[in-house]
Amino acid sequence: MRAEVGLLTRNIKIRGLMKDEYDTYGGHIKAYEGFNTFKIEGAELTQMGQMGHKGRYPIHWHMAKTVDPEKTYARSNAIHHCFQRCITIHGTHGVRLEDNVAYSTYGHCYFLEDGGEKNNSLHHNLGLVTRAGNTIPSDRIPATFWVTSPLNELTDNAAAGSEAMGIWYIFAVNVRQRAVFKSLNIYKISPVLCLGDRPERYRGILSALRSIQD
Repeated sequence: MRAEVGLLTRNIKIRGLMKDEYDTYGGHIKAYEGFNTFKIEGAELTQMGQMGHKGRYPIHWHMAKTVDPEKTYARSNAIHHCFQRCITIHGTHGVRLEDNVAYSTYGHCYFLEDGGEKNNSLHHNLGLVTRAGNTIPSDRIPATFWVTSPLNELTDNAAAGSEAMGIWYIFAVNVRQRAVFKSLNIYKISPVLCLGDRPERYRGILSALRSIQD
């Protein structure tokens, strides 16, 4: 067995400005619909993201719809000591995430947000030490990879040291399952498969799901 190794330093550095050591309001990079090319490669991002503020993540594709994967990717970046997530894909289809390293981030890290995202590729990415966040209720049970649709490709990724889940597949569910999760203060969508190192912490949730499976 070989250990995963991630290099956190890069020659190109993007660092959010902090007022003091307790500040969690960092920088963020956000791409909207209408761009021709959006590539981030070989960069080091730190002190990025804004804890508790939706849409403020280190790297974020936001409602960009269908994009050209040859012109839209994040590759070989290091994202560490950030305050909210690492890379978010929201309402965007065709993004490539390859060979990225994320370390010590809050909330779900590699984040496919709403379940409508498709044709995105996550290959050979590493996530380490994913900590609980507070932006949405499920951030209290953080997943290094939060995957909301089976229409995306994940290959050769690795997660370790998360406070909760390594890889959480969380697909659309039926009305009765939604009712269970609403009672648990988790409102968006519900898991059908959880991969993590501490599943015993979530037996209540999993038991509730099993009891109402069709």
